[in-house]
Formats: sequence, C-alpha cells, structure tokens
Amino acid sequence: MVPTKPFAKAPGRRFVQLHGVRVLDVADASRAAALAFLEGTAGGWGRMELGVWLVRAYRLATKREPATRSNPAADAALSEGGVERVLLRTRERLIELLADGTREWSSVGFARHAVDAGLVFGVTDAGGALGYAPLDVEGMRLYDRVVSLFVADYLTRPRDYEGLSLCDECSELSFAWAPTHHRYCSSPPVESGIVLARGELPPLTSMGLGGEV
Repeated sequence: MVPTKPFAKAPGRRFVQLHGVRVLDVADASRAAALAFLEGTAGGWGRMELGVWLVRAYRLATKREPATRSNPAADAALSEGGVERVLLRTRERLIELLADGTREWSSVGFARHAVDAGLVFGVTDAGGALGYAPLDVEGMRLYDRVVSLFVADYLTRPRDYEGLSLCDECSELSFAWAPTHHRYCSSPPVESGIVLARGELPPLTSMGLGGEV
C-alpha cells in the first residue's frame, strides 16, 4: 500500500489516548459507516444522501479529528450528476478492493504503512485495549475516506474479516459469523476479503470528496 497523491504527506498524529470511548466502539462506528456507504450507494445515492452520511455515520466514526474537517463550501464545485458519478466510481473501486482478498492487508508491516499513508492512527482506551481509528483530513478522497474506515476496523479485529463474503449479484458484504445477505438475491455470497487497490480519475472536488476520487 502506498499513499495516494493528494494525501501523500501523512498528518503528525499517529497515536491517541481515547477518553470516554472504547477501542471497540471506534471499530463498531467505522464498520457501520463503511457498510452504510456500500449499502446506500447500491440504492443510487446523490448529493443529499452523501451529505447525510458525512455528517452522521461518517462523522460518528471520525469525530476524534475535529480540527481537520473538510470545507463544506467546496460542495458547490460538483453538479448533482458529478456527485453521482463520483459515488458510483468510488463504489466500483471499493467492490474491486473487497473482492481481491486479504493478502496485502494481512501482510507484516501493513499497519505501519496504513499509518504512514495517513489512513488511520493508533488508539488505546482506559481499559488498555489497542486498536486503530480512521482519519478525516481536508483534501482526502472519498474513496480513501471509506477505505480508512475498513482499514481501521480490520486492523483492530482482523479475525472478523476471515470468511468475509461479497455477493456477485448484489455486492452485499456478509461476515461469516453474522451473515446479512438478502434472501431475495439468487446468487449465494462468494468468499472474499480485502486488499488495497489504486486508480486514477480526473480531479474532482466537493464536500468530503477531496481533490480526486
């Protein structure tokens, strides 16, 4: 894994002591926000739905970084159709990432690379538990924001991602210990996992989208 172009210089914060929240609470919020994005974009999200996700589920998962929020004024830079294209492309890249397996994420040194790239930072709580939290930094791509949620959750509890399934038909994620696949889908989930993927698109800017997707 390597840093993406608009975020090649990682922030100085690398480890934080949590107050009034547990490491597992951070992982739960990260997973919930990431899965909400995948589920929502499957249903045709637009500007309004993205905005709600950013200020609710995503904000809840990243609220330990209040000084680095993106500028909402940038939201006007993209048309509704432009936002929808960004959402679709981000979703496509996430599906590719999730379908490729956990080989790179489970490799030695991946956690350090993720911190160096500015995707996550280390956290500990009052109970002494250790984990990772996603970063929310101005200029960060939407794709990287969602990836950071998955990476933080994965690094905190990697065993949960063993046997992760991704449906070929509806692209819904299911954890082996908590299947959620819709019964109406005719295709059973296939074994999958996570590995980092990269891609390039023309520069696009909007609230929470960053310089590129």
